[in-house]
Amino acid sequence: MEPTHTKAAEPSFDTITIGSHRAPVLRAGSGPTALLLHGEEGFDALRPVIARLAATHSVIAPIHPGFGGDPAPDWLDRVSDVAMYYLDFLDALDLREVHLAGASMGGWIAAELATRSTDRLASLALIAPAGKPAAIIDAWLDGKFTLLTCATHVDELRSTLHKPRVADLIKPYKAGRLVNQIKKLAED
Repeated sequence: MEPTHTKAAEPSFDTITIGSHRAPVLRAGSGPTALLLHGEEGFDALRPVIARLAATHSVIAPIHPGFGGDPAPDWLDRVSDVAMYYLDFLDALDLREVHLAGASMGGWIAAELATRSTDRLASLALIAPAGKPAAIIDAWLDGKFTLLTCATHVDELRSTLHKPRVADLIKPYKAGRLVNQIKKLAED
């Protein structure tokens, strides 16, 4: 079934307070909720993605604590702290069945969030995620989220896993299991 494309509502900025942090948030579109987490390059790089998603979804795109000219809060030491912040964000807004997507560092944050709780998530999309690949692979193998892929991705993954720096991060048995399971997905 093809998604229905409608004219998206004009994007608007809002400020949401989570704990002691005031979060600037861009909202656009209507439909199922999509929470989009930006990478280290910031929010503007995702504007084309936001526009496209807003045709079929209610997009919420917050600016991470410590970004956008905002000083980093005292509690922010690592990516897992930001993931916990976004779990509080989901709770505070009482968001359910959220399609969570993150690009680059935002993908790492999204993966960290999903390894902690998927209770409020409908789906997870990691767009060139930074971070610890082993943790992401473990979460996928444990059934925390579903992977969508194609044969081209399998070929790219297979060639990447042989690079020494990647081989140091992913144990060989996990790499083989990963390639076999992704290949099966691509064939389905």
